[in-house]
Formats: sequence, C-alpha cells, structure tokens
Amino acid sequence: MTPDLKHFGQLLASAQFELYAFVCILMESENDASDVLQDTNLALWNHAERYDASLPFLPWARSFAYNQVRAFRLKQSRSRLVFDEELLDWFAEHASTESIDTRYPAEVMGHLESCLSKLTEEQRRILKLKYIGGSSLKEMASQLGRSVVSVGVMLHRIRASLALCMKRNVGAGGAL
Repeated sequence: MTPDLKHFGQLLASAQFELYAFVCILMESENDASDVLQDTNLALWNHAERYDASLPFLPWARSFAYNQVRAFRLKQSRSRLVFDEELLDWFAEHASTESIDTRYPAEVMGHLESCLSKLTEEQRRILKLKYIGGSSLKEMASQLGRSVVSVGVMLHRIRASLALCMKRNVGAGGAL
C-alpha cells in the first residue's frame, strides 16, 4: 500500500509541537532534544509506508521518538547524567497517554515541588535562569559572576540532586 505522503506530511507537521514536548520531557538538553526530534522525523519519513492511517498518528510517532531518545541516551551514557531507566519509562508512558497540557499528575508535581524546596536559593535561581529565562550557560555565567564551566557543573549537580530526590520519592511509594 503506497502511503499518501501529502497527508502523512501534514500529520507529521501538525505533530511537531507535541513530539518536541514529548522529547523534551525525556531529555535534559533542549539542543539534544532538537537533534533527537530531527532523528525522529527522519525515522518517521523512512517508515511512512508502515503507518496505518486508521490509527491515531501521535501515539505511533511518539513510539519512534521514544526509540530515538533511547538510542541517543545509549550513545551519551558515558558522558552525561541520565535519568534512571525506570523514570524514563514512566515519563514516556504517561506523556504518551495524556495530552501535553495534562501530562503532570498532581502527585508528580507535588514531588517535584518538594524536591525543589530542598534546593538553595542560588540553585533555584540557576534553574529559573536556565529553564524559565532560557539563558545559555554563557549568559548565566555573566549574570552570576562565575565561569561558564562552574555554572555548567552547578547545573549538572542540581539536575543530579533533583533526579535523586525524585527517584527517592518513587522508592518511597510515590506516584511515579
């Protein structure tokens, strides 16, 4: 069966925001998420003939994105902090079954707020600069009066601390 490539392209184009958000949930770097999204789009185009138009497109596309995230994480596992596989699987499962606006259950947000409250004011400021302000490491270093390397190390340690805190909450019978 020859796929309707125009229709497939429209589905893929309309799914870009949701796919990018899904990948961002599973990745720690926006730049890496963009790269994984490009790999996902390429994989989807290469498998367009396998898409069954009678089924919803987004869950099918998310499965490709999830596989691309796992492949990327495998390549990067020696040089980066990565989430525990169970936590990654949980995020992927819940993000793929819920709409993007409701992907965070109240229990998860409660755990995250609890973990964030344990950070110092400076650590919270760094997270705000990066994730709310969208600042680069260079911009953050300038604002904080630190070197780019030290800000990168601090951000890495904050992420590790949050990941460990969230994992402890899971181990303590939390919602994750």
